[in-house]
Amino acid sequence: MKTFTTEIKIKLKKFYQEKNYSKLEKLLEKQKSFNELPVDILMIYAVSKALNPRSKINDYKKAAYYFEKIYSANEKNLEPLYNLIIVSLKANMHLNLNKCLENAYKHNDNDPKILEGLSKTNFFLGNMDKATLYYEKLSNLTPNSTTNRTKFLASINYHQNIKQETYLDYCKDFDETPKPSSSVINRIKKKKKPSI
Repeated sequence: MKTFTTEIKIKLKKFYQEKNYSKLEKLLEKQKSFNELPVDILMIYAVSKALNPRSKINDYKKAAYYFEKIYSANEKNLEPLYNLIIVSLKANMHLNLNKCLENAYKHNDNDPKILEGLSKTNFFLGNMDKATLYYEKLSNLTPNSTTNRTKFLASINYHQNIKQETYLDYCKDFDETPKPSSSVINRIKKKKKPSI
């Protein structure tokens, strides 16, 4: 396993803290036996690719490769998997991500991030039945999340196997669900002038 000089470690830390991801990536890519770098360094590299505003689809694909490699080495550590979801969606790697998430779902069937990833990948792959199933489970798991509920509603709108009446029943149920108060709405109400 490769070890780094103190100078390289200082540079890595500096570039990461300064969010200078391009320099961090170049520094690591210059290292011999790049694929044999320690897991924590490969994780920093992949995160850098994910966060770099200059990253393109190929950079996201590289990041996905390393996140999957790190996750496969220790499937109990879900952080690389969560990052894999983000970069794979950006890289349009839906099929590969879906296979990985289906496997992770077997052991983590109530994990909101895995459910959302499965919902999105199945949606993009055109598997509307599965997308709806996962969005519904996510919505039920997080009943106070209006975002997840609206994603579920969007997935069943015009769904070929769901009647419009059923869709409207879900909408009515959503309308009757208490919503968290919004500071924006409260500020708007305060600014309204009384009518004359």
